[in-house]
Amino acid sequence: MKITIIVLFLFIFGFRAEAVWAQFYRTINDAVLAANSHRNKIQSLIGKIGDIRNQINMAEKKFWHLKERGPQLQRFNQEIGIKINFLKDLQANTQNDISRHNEEYQRRSTEIRKKIKDITLEIDRMMNEKENALQELRMGYYCNQCNRPKSQIERETGKPFEQHLTEVKGKAIPASQEKIDAKASEYDQKINQLISQKKNLEKQLIDEENNYNRKIQEVNKRRQDSTDRVRKEIDQIQKKKQETAMQYDLDLDTLENQIFRLKLRCSSAENEKNAAEWQYQQAYRKAEHLRQVEKEELIRRQKLEAEEKLRKDREEEELKRREEEKIRKEQKEEERERLREKMKREEREREEKESLRKNYEERERQDKEIQRKALQEEQERLEQEGFIERERIRREQEEQNRQIEEMRKRAIEEERKRIEEEKKLREERKKEMEEEQNMLQEKAEREVEEKKKDLERNEIYRDFEEESKEFNQNYFPNINNDKPSFTERSPIDQLRDIAEDNNQESDWSEEIQEDQNLSSLWKSGGNKIRNLVSIPKKAVRGFIEKIQKKTNQMSQEILDKIFPKETEENEIFSDAIMATTTDIAMPPILAPVKTLVNFLFSRETEYEKLMKKALSPTVDLLIKELDTVSK
Repeated sequence: MKITIIVLFLFIFGFRAEAVWAQFYRTINDAVLAANSHRNKIQSLIGKIGDIRNQINMAEKKFWHLKERGPQLQRFNQEIGIKINFLKDLQANTQNDISRHNEEYQRRSTEIRKKIKDITLEIDRMMNEKENALQELRMGYYCNQCNRPKSQIERETGKPFEQHLTEVKGKAIPASQEKIDAKASEYDQKINQLISQKKNLEKQLIDEENNYNRKIQEVNKRRQDSTDRVRKEIDQIQKKKQETAMQYDLDLDTLENQIFRLKLRCSSAENEKNAAEWQYQQAYRKAEHLRQVEKEELIRRQKLEAEEKLRKDREEEELKRREEEKIRKEQKEEERERLREKMKREEREREEKESLRKNYEERERQDKEIQRKALQEEQERLEQEGFIERERIRREQEEQNRQIEEMRKRAIEEERKRIEEEKKLREERKKEMEEEQNMLQEKAEREVEEKKKDLERNEIYRDFEEESKEFNQNYFPNINNDKPSFTERSPIDQLRDIAEDNNQESDWSEEIQEDQNLSSLWKSGGNKIRNLVSIPKKAVRGFIEKIQKKTNQMSQEILDKIFPKETEENEIFSDAIMATTTDIAMPPILAPVKTLVNFLFSRETEYEKLMKKALSPTVDLLIKELDTVSK
């Protein structure tokens, strides 16, 4: 019985425990599922909040960019400035057109008035002439042959009336009444023609004045039309400018409202996220820490109240900012109204100034017209007295005298310039002739100097040639003298011969070493010297002594020409050359070659190059050979 009770108790207790644990597990699973759903909601809310914040940042950037850029009203101001400059230019062009039309009207009206004046004078003259002619016809001053009165005959022919009667064999008799009437009708016809011309000119003057007034009216109308059109354009630009400013303010307000709405959405999403987080936390702490849950609930409520308070504070700040913005807009509108009033006042002032200027110009024109009429009346009075005609004749005479004086002065000036040019040409020709004479004189002096030098050289060469021939005849009877001497050939030909000989036999030093008896041929200066070994030392010494004095003198002169500067190298070389003509027994046949070499050292480039090519090795070998001979 006891066992049964215990088993039944255990069964009942185990069944209830399993039910409790199942209920507990179900509660845990429900809490986990609720937590996962809340976590997913939190993640979606976080993404939504990020998107809203990005939109807020973009709206704020756009707002501040628009605020920094400003309403962009500068281009409207530039357009208004362009239109104002156009109005100024239009005013200036209108004034220029009016001045041009006025000048043209004054010029044409002056010409017409002058013609009217001339015709009036002609009418008066014809009337006086008519009276005089009719009086002469009645009194008998009339030619019955040509039917003309005395005054007309004298005016047309330039001869006295009596002489005319004699020439045409006419008589001075009174004219008949028919002729008098015919002459009167002839004069009346001419006078009527002049009167008709005068009327036509007066009509033309009136037409010119009407045309001038019409042109002025057209210019003013064009100016007024252009001014009205430009002012309408300026008003349109001002309207666009105001609309742009209003659109700018509207865009700013729109962006501010958008930012405010986005911030409200962000705050609402944050509240939802916070609620989801709280529910997420409550799902895992549902069965425990009730006090902590109550405390957290109290904290959450305080936080919600603070956020609500913060939201209300923000709304109050936003309402305050809107009120300030509204006041600022009203101030801007008042400022714009003041600017419009100012522009209207300036426009009225410009219109008043323009009307004053027109009144002033009208009064000035009337004053000029009065002065012109007074001057015209004064001129008519003076012309009646004949003063103007005399003054005109006097001025014409003075103008002719002035022109004659100017022509005379110009002729004198041209003659003076021509004389100065001829003088300069003569001086230039004189200078050219003097330069040519100096050049010719210098050339002649150079030629004389060259001839003197050539004569001296030829004299030296002839002396050496004669002595060399004498020595050759005495001591070298076998020498071949087929080639011409040095004095008979030019130095350049001599150098070319030496160069050819050196090219044919280039290595003389080897020949001298191989032939100790000096029996080989040796070339020097184009002359072939043979059998130098057979030359007795005594004979060479005797010949050297014979020409010692002259050779030393010539060598010193040549060395002075070759080495004008006293340097160490020049002294050594000159001593060596002097030694070859004094201490060493040098055959006199080599003296012309030596002299030619020394002479060529002082010449220009062509001789110097050929000398270095042909004679320099020859001189060195001569010295070596002479050393051998002396030994």
